[in-house]
Amino acid sequence: MFSVDAFTGLRRLRLDPAAIAADGTLTISLALSNPRSPADLALSSDVRPLGIGIERVWLEGDIHASSGP
Repeated sequence: MFSVDAFTGLRRLRLDPAAIAADGTLTISLALSNPRSPADLALSSDVRPLGIGIERVWLEGDIHASSGP
């Protein structure tokens, strides 16, 4: 069962530089298995099924595609 508290806090994702395309783009896909509405969780009256809540996103470090050895 989903718990709001279970997923609070900072989560880090480290990416292999090879995942960044030569043009500098990066595609991140998220697969959500059981989206729930805020109404289901007694958080609001919003009945839209939502799968993820992101409050903030930031990038750190050098995010350029590698040109190889």
